[in-house]
Amino acid sequence: MIFPLLLITTATAQAIDIPHTYTRLNQTIVRSMQYLCLYLSTSIIISISIGLPTNTLAKTFNAVQVVEIIQGDALIVKTTDQQQLRVRIIGIDAPDKQQPHHQEAITVLKKSIGSKALQLECTKTDRYRRHLCKAIVNGTDLALHMLETGAAWWFEQGANDLSANDQQRYAAAQHTAQQAKRGLWANPKPEAPWDWRARQTRKPFESMINPY
Repeated sequence: MIFPLLLITTATAQAIDIPHTYTRLNQTIVRSMQYLCLYLSTSIIISISIGLPTNTLAKTFNAVQVVEIIQGDALIVKTTDQQQLRVRIIGIDAPDKQQPHHQEAITVLKKSIGSKALQLECTKTDRYRRHLCKAIVNGTDLALHMLETGAAWWFEQGANDLSANDQQRYAAAQHTAQQAKRGLWANPKPEAPWDWRARQTRKPFESMINPY
């Protein structure tokens, strides 16, 4: 319905001899509607891609060595058979690269692991081909530890593969860290990574809708 309206509006501006000011206003409206269509189309595509099914992969990896810590919830590891995997720790969402506390979250995770080997309980791979796993080092649940220290958010939307007990423990750990103002909770209004990512996605379109 929007596209016919765009054609009618453009044709009207060209066919009718109206003052230049109104023609310019008309063109601005058309441009704004075009950008809005682009924004809506992109949003639909993103929504569809997010909803794409992941590949189920119920597998446990023992004695895994960390190759690189990308951020507080993501790392690259090497298995005992020298296979290199990209891993996303389930149940948490750590600050993204340009967010406050990004480096602090990496530091907490790095200190928690040290030179020790990991045990990974993986459930599936996502659309980025990352293994979604629960990560354990010397009996310590790393996601739980990140929540307890205020180094990450409890990511309930991505926790479907966790047990009900784990979900309760993770939620309680975040609540305790909030009350104690630990880590990122020292900020009275920290921005959750998923909100920050959504805001970054909207910025280019918001600037395009206003052509002046």
